[in-house]
Amino acid sequence: MRDICQPKIEDRIRKFNDGHVFTAADFLDFASVDAANKALSRLNELGTIRRLIKGVYEKADPYVDIDDIAPPDPVEVAKALARKFSWRIGLSDSKAARYVGVGVKYTNHWTFISDGPNRKYEVAHYVLQFKHRSNKVFEGKSFETISLYEALKFIGEENIDEKVQNRISYTFNYGKLDVIKWQILNEVDNLDDWVSTKIKEILI
Repeated sequence: MRDICQPKIEDRIRKFNDGHVFTAADFLDFASVDAANKALSRLNELGTIRRLIKGVYEKADPYVDIDDIAPPDPVEVAKALARKFSWRIGLSDSKAARYVGVGVKYTNHWTFISDGPNRKYEVAHYVLQFKHRSNKVFEGKSFETISLYEALKFIGEENIDEKVQNRISYTFNYGKLDVIKWQILNEVDNLDDWVSTKIKEILI
């Protein structure tokens, strides 16, 4: 017998884009953790969704064999884990630089900073590593702001020349939603002085 909340869970999943990553925590407004986990386990068995790691699922493309679906987006997996555990996170090191448009050598190791504990997960052929950082880094800041902050710190003030600034500007003015740019600008005032100043120079 299906749980009474299962139709609601199925309906919400139908509204997700293909490739969206989620956990039971994304249904707690109408279902308990146990009920949501059971419903997701059933849908995984049916092939409607696919389990990536314990408790973390991805909406499957119904027109593609589940074994042929491309690997999940590491950032989306990390965000789903952050919602599950109520962490605040941001990309770190070279992956943060990559996120803002400054190309660096590709690796399968994705590093994030988090106000949660140190954790490591293997998902598909990726390694997701979360490193604990002081809570004050995250206060009032979104994933995008934290990631841009980490990118600039990684690149270094002395290395942020006109070419680097133009790449970052292009990423946020054309590659991402305009609302993200203004969200970042509203959150930078309590960052390190040079980082805050540089972000305003680049994005405005």
